[in-house]
Order: sequence, then C-alpha cells, then structure tokens
Amino acid sequence: MEKTVNKEDLRKFYESIFDLKPLIKAIGLTDFERREFGFLLSKDVFSRNLSFKTLSDFKNFILEKLPLQQFVGAVYDQGPTFSNPIQKLNWSYREFIFDVDLDAYDMVRHCDCKGSKQVCEDCWSLAQDAALFLDETLRIDFGFEDLIFVFSGRRGIHCWVRDHVAKELDSEQRSAIVSYLTMITDEKRSQKLEEIPKYAKLLRDRVFQKIAKSFFLNVSKKDLNLLGFRPEEAEKAIEFVESKEKFSPENYYKTIPEHVDPKRVSMAIVLGRYPRLDKPVTSDIRRLLRIPGSVHSATGKICTIIDSHKLENFSPKDVPTIWDLI
Repeated sequence: MEKTVNKEDLRKFYESIFDLKPLIKAIGLTDFERREFGFLLSKDVFSRNLSFKTLSDFKNFILEKLPLQQFVGAVYDQGPTFSNPIQKLNWSYREFIFDVDLDAYDMVRHCDCKGSKQVCEDCWSLAQDAALFLDETLRIDFGFEDLIFVFSGRRGIHCWVRDHVAKELDSEQRSAIVSYLTMITDEKRSQKLEEIPKYAKLLRDRVFQKIAKSFFLNVSKKDLNLLGFRPEEAEKAIEFVESKEKFSPENYYKTIPEHVDPKRVSMAIVLGRYPRLDKPVTSDIRRLLRIPGSVHSATGKICTIIDSHKLENFSPKDVPTIWDLI
C-alpha cells in the first residue's frame, strides 16, 4: 500500500528540514514581496493570490498552514492578496518555463509505465533527452545563459530560463519559441508530426545528433526491422552508433541502408525520442510552478534542482522522500 503524506509528516519536515535555499536559488530575493505564491492546503482547498513581505513571513505561513504542496508564480507591480488578486494587477515578469512531463509520452513509452505516478529508468531517459536537447537549443539558438532544471517530484522536469530578457517575454513571444521547438503537434491522440524543418539548420542538425543517437542506443532490433532494416543491418547500425562518442548528421546518414526510406526513419526518431513540451506551461505568464525544495504530496519526493552538469546521470530514484528525511 502506497504511503500518503499527512499533516504530522509535514509538521516534522517544515519544522526542522525544509530549506528555503532552493527557492531563493530559483527566484532570488529581488521583488520577493511582489511575487505570487499558491498552496494546496488540503486535498480540496487550493489557495493562490498570496504574497509575503519577507522570507520569515513565508516560513511562518508554512509552519502554520502545513501545506501539502507549494507553488510560486510571477512578479506583479504589487504583492497579490485575496482582495487585490493578480487579475487587478500589472504583470511585471516571470521566469521563462518549459515543462517536460512523461505522461505526454504514454503512447510511445515501451515500458509498462503509464499515467501519472509511474516512472522507470527506461522512460526517464526520455525526460533526460528532452532536458539535454532543451539546454543546448536554448543556449545556442537563442543565446540564453541562466538556466536551471528542476525535478518536479513525480514524473517531469521543469526548465527555468532566468535571463533578464527571458523573464520579460510576453505570452506570444514565449509561444513562438515553444512552437519553434515543437514537432509533434497532437501528442495525446493522432501523434501528428511536423516535418523536421530544413530552414532551421541548428535544430535539424541537433535532431540528427542528439535525438538520433539516443534513438539507436535505445531502439530494439525488431523495431528497426519494422522500419525496413534487415536483421544484419539493424545490428550493424546499433553497433556503429555505439562506437561513436560524438555523433554527427553525417554519422546518422551512414546508419540508413540505401533501400530504407530515410524519411520514415527520421519520423520514427522524432516520434520516439523528441522532446514533448507542455505548451500552456510555457506560454502562460501567470502560471504557478512547484517550489524547489518542497514536497510532492503524491509521491512524497522532494522537488529538486538538478545540477546542469549532472543531467545525464540524474535519476528520480535517488531523490529522497519526506519519510527518508524525517
């Protein structure tokens, strides 16, 4: 039987273990008093339009209310309150957020994991692929520099872009950037695909470097057979990719036998391994996001900032739960 987080667990956690440093690392202290916060106070009660003048006020609220989950949002011209909610305020800025959630991959996950809580090493590699692809694309194609990645505590990764220019992007600009990154236009039903764009050479090459390499390192010989590879060609292609420390578009084309349709293979690569981003999370400038260092009440795991140099080696199984800590 699965454990559930209760108020006594939270009391012990908030009184002696809960650390504000991850929150401060994510949002800083500039304009803290004008930030919106939200909390799941009980199973059926969610409260937002809250702000705090100081970190002490925030911590005292946590100790008094013992929220099941904690969230942070945008900065406004004034601190939001129940009587002066965000709808009445002028939006100032919000970190540029990307959300990768493994339930978006349910139709292509080859493991037995489905739904909201399940994740294993095999399907977690999909989230890792997405994070590494995002990290390089946002830095190289758009010039962003200040990025952090956060494990949600359940089945996803959030990327926070904190460059000053990124924070001030409006909803339309954010949507345009996520559209540039989107190739699977109907993730939940038809799995409809866009062509890999020929005009965006950096993005196109990155697909054939990072995503194609990961595809061949994780694909089964049977799946390659279904794409037209003969048994010996499938084995040879996988061995070739495994032998390359650095993979290039030229390497990719060498893996495709002449009689195999390259378009069919490239589409399988995008469908199987390409990042699936939650567009509304990115475009919604008023979106609340889980606070790093807080507890995910569905799993008991801690929402954790991932060292960008350790993305490839990070695993949710290594993240402590509230019960481990108390």
